[in-house]
Amino acid sequence: MADSAKIMLSLLLLLPFFGALAQHPETDISRLQSLNESAAKKCTKQPDEALVLLEASEVLANRIGNDRDKAEIYTIRGCSYLFKNDFPKGKRSYEKALSLYEKLEDDDQIANTLDNLGLIEIHLRQFQAATDHFEKAIWKHIVLGRKSDLAYDYLRKANAYLGLGDFREAWTTIRLADAVIEDIVPNRNLEHYRNETKSAATAKTDSVFAVYQTMLPERKPSDSAYEEEALSIVNRIKSRVQDKTKLAESEKRESMLQSQKDVFIVIFLLLAILLVVLIFTFRLRRVKMQNRQLLTEQKLLRSQMNPHFIFNSVSNVQGLIRDGQSDEAIDYLTRFSKLTRQILESSNESHIALEEEIEMLENYCSVQRLLYNGNFEYEVSASEDLDTESIFIAPMLTQPFVENAIKHGIANRSQTGSVKISFFLKNAKLFVEITDNGKGFNQKNLQSKHKSLSIAITKNRLIHLGKGRQLAFEAKNLTDETGAIKGAKVTFEIPHIVET
Repeated sequence: MADSAKIMLSLLLLLPFFGALAQHPETDISRLQSLNESAAKKCTKQPDEALVLLEASEVLANRIGNDRDKAEIYTIRGCSYLFKNDFPKGKRSYEKALSLYEKLEDDDQIANTLDNLGLIEIHLRQFQAATDHFEKAIWKHIVLGRKSDLAYDYLRKANAYLGLGDFREAWTTIRLADAVIEDIVPNRNLEHYRNETKSAATAKTDSVFAVYQTMLPERKPSDSAYEEEALSIVNRIKSRVQDKTKLAESEKRESMLQSQKDVFIVIFLLLAILLVVLIFTFRLRRVKMQNRQLLTEQKLLRSQMNPHFIFNSVSNVQGLIRDGQSDEAIDYLTRFSKLTRQILESSNESHIALEEEIEMLENYCSVQRLLYNGNFEYEVSASEDLDTESIFIAPMLTQPFVENAIKHGIANRSQTGSVKISFFLKNAKLFVEITDNGKGFNQKNLQSKHKSLSIAITKNRLIHLGKGRQLAFEAKNLTDETGAIKGAKVTFEIPHIVET
């Protein structure tokens, strides 16, 4: 009844604390530390009160979400159950703590928790499990270099062997504890625990002490055999520690080498990516500059519109008006203004419909025909399988070649000339064919500066529009049966876009 009253009193004292949790969340960490410290002090002598405090701690720990705080709560709870003699609950608490410490890779706390699990398992008479946990704790303390804790572990493991009835292993383990203690300055508690362990071992069987004396006689100042055996045990322990240390150092070196290798690979990949980006950026900038220059040249060419052609057109209009041919003059001006507007509008477009290109070519040819006094006939056509409204091409690609056919092929000839411009599809590619019945190609005297410039720029445009793909292009003379030139033909592929 007295214990129940104390617990109820503790709960009443904690009620203000639970109310403050929701009001002051910023003090959660300090409250948690305070509660854990109080619970740790009470777990051995006032375990019930400690468990009540831990309930409040757990609320805060779950809110904060820190695994180390939770592990500490499970450790104190295991201690409280241990001193309440509720060993099953104590074991479960220590197992939860061990799982969290292993996740945190805290070797010091892992070793301590293994010791506590072994002690509880001795109380539960689970001696084999206890020896396993003590063995793991021994290795942890060897690596950590905790000789005092190592001696305790050997003695605790000896007690577990006594529980199993394995007296020889128990005394062998006690001898290991003796060897470790001889290498340090033991405290009073350790000496007391060693004596208790030896007493318990002696009491288990009458023959154990004699066996122990045979294995390791009482130490005498002149007994060199004892010294040699004790030194041998210590050396074995040191050797095990050194081996473990060397293994840890080797693993650390391998980890560092692997990390360096990973860093090198990452740096190499980053440099490679940077190099690729720089090359791509440089090439893209160069292509943009080339495109800009090509576009500027083409716009300049289209916007200038051959001053000689404009001058001749205006002169021709004046002549028609002077001769009283007002209807012809009006027709000429109408076609000329429409052609001028089409050319200027197309200068600002990257693509126009094939239908518009055909219309512009017809106007151009009609103006040129008037300019040359109807000295030639022309025909602009598209094959039936071409949808001229949905096919888009770069503007004025064919005009320079048509101009060349008229100006250098059939103009100024006594007989009537003929120019035919045909658009057609072949293997899903768009082609244009320009034929005339003029005097054909002559490299010596038929290449004017304007013709060379306009056709050269157009060919550059075709290369650019082909995006690196070799476009078909053919220019040749047409001959009759005798081999005489009867005209010229230019055929080339036009990159196009189909709008759906």
